[in-house]
Amino acid sequence: MNQAPTPAATDSNPSFDVLIVGAGTGGVTVGAMLRRLHPSLSVGIIDPADTHYYQPLWTLVGGGEATKEASGKPIASLIPPGAQWIQGAVTKVLPEANRVQ
Repeated sequence: MNQAPTPAATDSNPSFDVLIVGAGTGGVTVGAMLRRLHPSLSVGIIDPADTHYYQPLWTLVGGGEATKEASGKPIASLIPPGAQWIQGAVTKVLPEANRVQ
């Protein structure tokens, strides 16, 4: 049975082959595709939120046909198997050093 990932400690200094900034639909999809195509690839996904809201459903929320809560899922449940979730925010991208803060 797969257990939902927990966020990595933010005070550690992990290293990944690929680090994805943002656990929205695009970030999670790219992470899943990379892991499926290259299972040995280390993938990190960084996002500070606990919940991902599927924004196309918000049209129905605005129309009173759905609730905001109905559009949300815990981010931990969306992280692809084998990827690591870092619950934090990127404040700076340092491409020359191949790092983020």
